[in-house]
Amino acid sequence: MSFLKGPAPAADKIKAQAPSVFLVCFRSKNANVVVYEANLQEDGTLHPDQPVVGYWLLLEESYRNARSETHDREEFSYIDEKFAWGFHARRTSPHKAEFSFNQYPSLRMSVQVQSSTQTARVFMEWKGRKYLLQSLYISASERWRLRPADNFQFMHLKTVDITERPYKPRKLVFHEIPA
Repeated sequence: MSFLKGPAPAADKIKAQAPSVFLVCFRSKNANVVVYEANLQEDGTLHPDQPVVGYWLLLEESYRNARSETHDREEFSYIDEKFAWGFHARRTSPHKAEFSFNQYPSLRMSVQVQSSTQTARVFMEWKGRKYLLQSLYISASERWRLRPADNFQFMHLKTVDITERPYKPRKLVFHEIPA
């Protein structure tokens, strides 16, 4: 399954309920998603020490029922943080932060918060163009493999579909990146 006709509908719904959410990651395994959200203080600025928070949003009913979960938010496990969904974020100004995934530190993104609406967005540059990133779809298999850097990776990526908008023209662009 891939979102070839636009961003996943759930991403828009999640962002409408929580404007500080800037990125929603979908997977091939189940309906649970990973959410990255700007960690805003009361005055609408990014928290200086932890400008971004990431967590699971448990949308898969069967998953929640099997685990007797009564909530829909779950923090990352050690394996999630270390090998799959972990990230680094550093506040660069009261309304901006640098953001990158631990597994792909060279893919740097910029989180920006609109102070009046407290809406967060994430931008990335690719091939000399600036993009507003909306969601990621990851086709993965769960198996351990040894990476060249001698780190174990739990989620073996097959493909990553990036759904984004070029920042100036409003045409949707989709890419499938073999991992």
